[in-house]
Amino acid sequence: MRHSEIIALASLAAMGFGALLFGKYVAKTLERTIEEEARQKLAVIGFSDIEVQADGLVLALSGRVRSERDHEALTQTFGAMAGVSEVVDRIAVVAPPIELRPTVLVVQKDGDAFTLSGEAPDASTRDILVSKAQVATREIAPGAQLLNLLKAQDRGEPPTHWLSAAEAAIEAVAELRVGRATVERDLLRLEGAAPNAEVKAEIEATLQRKLGALTRLNLDISSPPPFLSPYTFRAEKRDGAVAITQCAAPDQQRRSVILGALTATGQAAQDPATTRCQIATGAPNEAWADAAARALETLAGLEAGEVAMIDDRIRLVGFLTKGVDVEAARERAAADWPDGFGLDLDLSEEFPVVSPFALSIVKRPGEVKLSGYAPSIERAEAWADRLGAINELALARGAPPEFSAAVGVVVDALAELKVGSAELRDTRFKLAAPGDELERAALADRLSNALPAGYRLAVEEARAPSALLGETPAAATSGTAALPTDRFLFTARRYDSGSTEVVGVVGDGATRAIVQAYARAKLGGDQMSINLGLRDATSPAGWQRALFAGLEALSELDAGEVTVERNAIYLRGRVEQADQARIASTALEDKTPRDYTRFSRITVAEPDLSIGLEDDSPLEPVACVGRLNAIVADAAIVFDSGSVVIDQSSFEEVEALAETLRRCPTARIEIGGHTDSSGPADANESLSLRRAQALLRNLAVRGVAENRLEAIGYGETQPVGDNETEEGRARNRRIEFKLLP
Repeated sequence: MRHSEIIALASLAAMGFGALLFGKYVAKTLERTIEEEARQKLAVIGFSDIEVQADGLVLALSGRVRSERDHEALTQTFGAMAGVSEVVDRIAVVAPPIELRPTVLVVQKDGDAFTLSGEAPDASTRDILVSKAQVATREIAPGAQLLNLLKAQDRGEPPTHWLSAAEAAIEAVAELRVGRATVERDLLRLEGAAPNAEVKAEIEATLQRKLGALTRLNLDISSPPPFLSPYTFRAEKRDGAVAITQCAAPDQQRRSVILGALTATGQAAQDPATTRCQIATGAPNEAWADAAARALETLAGLEAGEVAMIDDRIRLVGFLTKGVDVEAARERAAADWPDGFGLDLDLSEEFPVVSPFALSIVKRPGEVKLSGYAPSIERAEAWADRLGAINELALARGAPPEFSAAVGVVVDALAELKVGSAELRDTRFKLAAPGDELERAALADRLSNALPAGYRLAVEEARAPSALLGETPAAATSGTAALPTDRFLFTARRYDSGSTEVVGVVGDGATRAIVQAYARAKLGGDQMSINLGLRDATSPAGWQRALFAGLEALSELDAGEVTVERNAIYLRGRVEQADQARIASTALEDKTPRDYTRFSRITVAEPDLSIGLEDDSPLEPVACVGRLNAIVADAAIVFDSGSVVIDQSSFEEVEALAETLRRCPTARIEIGGHTDSSGPADANESLSLRRAQALLRNLAVRGVAENRLEAIGYGETQPVGDNETEEGRARNRRIEFKLLP
């Protein structure tokens, strides 16, 4: 080939390659322009995350959008784009995952409104929780109305610990007066107000027990202060130091007033326990803290003493330094007390020191009596309350260390016995108890181990009739039993079946014949068993009269028994009518020789409490007192013999007295107790006071305001009959009412 031809062909090839390169350059420039314009459009419509790629005049879109609406907007935007011949759609429509809120249960209670809200993991769990709430509103919070706003999510069965926490939250909120609980994945929050401290403690303990380690607990529960009745404050001064031994205050502010008054005495005991003072409701009036502060101030000025504030009654017993003007000290101590309190002030010149420090307890059917000395009012009252005893203890110093603790052991032992007695002299105690020798030995071992170090106790046989140790007045069937012949002892029983039994040791043959004849005359019946033994020894003074009195009293009972021993007679049983009990008690009281101690316990099968008044209209105070005295004149209040316990036969009269007192709500009434002249004068005064106090308490529990009543014991000082006759003595044993200013 010629060179010119080769050159020509080479020239043509070079020109074609250059044109190709130029064409490619132009195409790339066009594609970049299209892509840039597309990105600008995407930015304008808010889809800058969509990718674009141009291939010549073809535009490809790729990426994800959240909805078909977004997809349609994109295709419409690029469907008519200039310079683009085709749009390739590679966009995927992908909806975002639904984000469920955390599973949270909310339980609320406000009064009678009980609400469930929030979310449960699934429908089945929701139904379980709603059912639990329905049970709670029916059984735990009856009357509450359930509002169910609980929704179900589609999450499947919840963890066991979450469901347990949710159910516990529902129960806890139902117990509250107002409350709210939230249960999350691993946390239970509970806040609200409990009806009292006991419920609060129970809720907290239950939640702690039910929730495992996988659930945390956050509690904020409040509770109102407890209600105290009686409302009490006690303080004492011993060895130059004033100490609070029992304290209640309505709120923190008044608690500070009381404790501040203790500090102000400058004689506060160092024991931190003496500064405790419970916040509680139930104070008798707003001046409670001021009265307690005045009591502490008064104690500080004494040599020694004690004060007891029980509701609106204040009793202060104190002892002055020898040589101090007692009357002037009494005037100072009685001044400046807040209104609304009754003050019983007992100041004397010195606090006696006794040696030996002795105390006696005698427990018989129907009566327990404490006599001797006690180191404090509080201890004396506590022992008497534990035994239900007549408290004749005097205050004194000189008790050995741990004396009160030792007495407490003996008192607890006697509380478990039907009869018994104890004599305590310094650190040596003697306890008389029923039972056989082995039983008494076991009791001695038990008590000796409980006594403080240095104290010694001997247990001996209680000389009490075995017939009194049973629980019921008379058995259904009879059976003659021989009694010991080593002492005078007589028992007669009347059984439900109508049979009677007389057994005992009565004296000589003449006495036996007389007693047999009298028993047949009084108790009668074809089924009578008599087994009376003889003794050569002289019978106790008044023995035959005591036997006759017991048989006559027993003859009034439908079922029961009477036991007579040396200088004591015991009667117990059951009657259908109150009049029978009154006649039996009167016979025992009036016909038993004076030097015999009398005990009785008669129950009325169905006491008639229906005695009413003609109407319920208000009574003037004078008329009110007149009606009260008319009630007791018509039917005297009967007490168990030798006791301060009101016999059931007088319950209808007590109810009538209470109903009358409710008709004169503004009158202040004195309840005066009176006795005959039998026995020592001081004992009669004490007995009359305690019987008046017993009636006061019985009226109070029947709704009569206690602060309107005042009990006074006159003893034998105001007789209305001749104490030389049985009829006169019966008239002198009475209750009278007077109108107080």
